[in-house]
Amino acid sequence: MDSRVQACIATLTLLSTSLQTLALFVLRKQVPYMMPGPYAIIFGLLPFYFMDIPALSRFRLMGLPFSDKLWVYLVALQVRGLVRLRCV
Repeated sequence: MDSRVQACIATLTLLSTSLQTLALFVLRKQVPYMMPGPYAIIFGLLPFYFMDIPALSRFRLMGLPFSDKLWVYLVALQVRGLVRLRCV
């Protein structure tokens, strides 16, 4: 694994852990718990995926151009919706 990616993962983990801990202490009554899981790392690495990984194939759907990376973004959008539903 590239050292840049390792540094990004370490920074995302440290930042998300501290922000979640701070939110639990400050917003104790409004937010009783935080969702467990590596969501901060997953969503934090999406911009790197967008910038660094080239699209292998391109296709048109209803006249709009897309690439094969569309499916990764759709799964991330679905996971975000599931996290949002469970936090309510």
